[in-house]
Amino acid sequence: MKRVINFNPLSLREARIAKKKSMTDLATLLQISRQAISSYEKGDKSPSIKTIEKMSKILDKPISFFYIEKDRILQNESFYSFRSLSKTTKKDRESAIIKDKWLTDLYIYINQYIEFPKVAVPDFNIDDLDEIDLDSIDQVAEDTRKIWGLSNHPISNIQQLFENNGIVTANIFMPSSLDAFSIWKTNNTPFILLSNNTYFGRHRFNLCHELGHLILHRKLNGDLLLEKDVHKKVESQAHRFASAFLMPRDTFLQDIYSISIESFIRVKERWKVSIQAIIYRLSDLGVINTEKQMSLRKRLSFLGYNKKEPLDSDIKSEKPVLIQKAIKFLIDQKILTPDQFLYDIKLSVSDIIELTGLNTDFFDDKKSLNNIIQFNKRN
Repeated sequence: MKRVINFNPLSLREARIAKKKSMTDLATLLQISRQAISSYEKGDKSPSIKTIEKMSKILDKPISFFYIEKDRILQNESFYSFRSLSKTTKKDRESAIIKDKWLTDLYIYINQYIEFPKVAVPDFNIDDLDEIDLDSIDQVAEDTRKIWGLSNHPISNIQQLFENNGIVTANIFMPSSLDAFSIWKTNNTPFILLSNNTYFGRHRFNLCHELGHLILHRKLNGDLLLEKDVHKKVESQAHRFASAFLMPRDTFLQDIYSISIESFIRVKERWKVSIQAIIYRLSDLGVINTEKQMSLRKRLSFLGYNKKEPLDSDIKSEKPVLIQKAIKFLIDQKILTPDQFLYDIKLSVSDIIELTGLNTDFFDDKKSLNNIIQFNKRN
C-alpha cells in the first residue's frame, strides 16, 4: 500500500482535536487501531493515501491540509485566558485553541497583502495583580475610553470598535459555558475568540471582559492562571473592568430612575447590556446593597429571565467584519482568486466561514480553476 512521504503529524493532531475526537474515536471511524493513529501523530509512521482520503472526509479538511509544513509546538492552555475551567471540558478548550491557531495563520497570510489597523490597546504598565484595586480598574476603563476617543455614552458596536483598534476577533462554535478567551500573540497582536451562541448583552460583556484581561493582565505569567486563587482574582478584575467600560458611572446612573427589573429593561435597550450586568454594576457602585442585589436576582429568576431576558431575541449579537472584508477585498480586486486563496490557506470552506463570518455561500459562485493570478508578497 502506497504511503505518504511528506505527511505532517501535527496537521492530523490539530484536525482531530478541533473536531473533539479522541484517538480512539478517530480510529473507530477509520476502522484502524488506536495505535496506528498514535504512530501517525508521533511521526513514526505515515498513513496510506486511502487513509488520508478518509481522514479528509471525517475531519472535514482538504487533503492538502495534511501536507502543510508546520513545526510549531501547541502552546499550553495556561497561556490563554479562559473564563471558567470548572464548567468547561479539556476537549472544548483544546478545540478552541486549535481554531485560534488557524485564525492566526489566516491573519498572517492576509497581512501579506493588506495592512490591518494598528494595535491601539493602551498599556498602563501594570506589573502586579495586587496593585490593581477596584477604583483603579474603573479609572483604567475610563482612561481606555478616552484614549479611544469615546464619550461616556453607550457604545453602538463593541466588536467593530475593537477591530478598529487592532484587536482580531472571531465568533466560533464553542459552548456558551466557555464564553470567550483572549491572548496576546508574539507579534503583539491581541486576539479574542467568542462563542457564537450567546445573546447580545452577554456577547458584548464577554468582549469587554476579555479586553480587561488584555489590558490588566498583559504581563501576567500564564502559569499563574492555573492557581485557583489567582484565577479567581483575575476573573473578578476583568469582570469589574467590563462593567465599568460598558457602563461609566455618571452617565449610566442618570438612566437609573427606578430599582426594579421592569425599569431595567429600558436601560438594557439603551446600553445594550444584560439586566444581570445592570444589577452587578449597581452593586459595584454602591447603589444597592447585597440584600437588594439578591432580591433582584431572585425576582429575575422568578420571571424566568435568568437564562433568557427580554429583548434577547430582538437584538442580534455583534459579528466580526475585519477579516471577512479583507478576504472580500483580495478577491474583488483580483489580487487573489478564490481557488488560490483556498489552496494557500488549506482549510475547509466551513472552517473559513466559521473563523471569518463570511456568508455560507461566499465561495459557491466564485470558484474558478482558471486564470490564477501570480503576485509578489508585500515587503
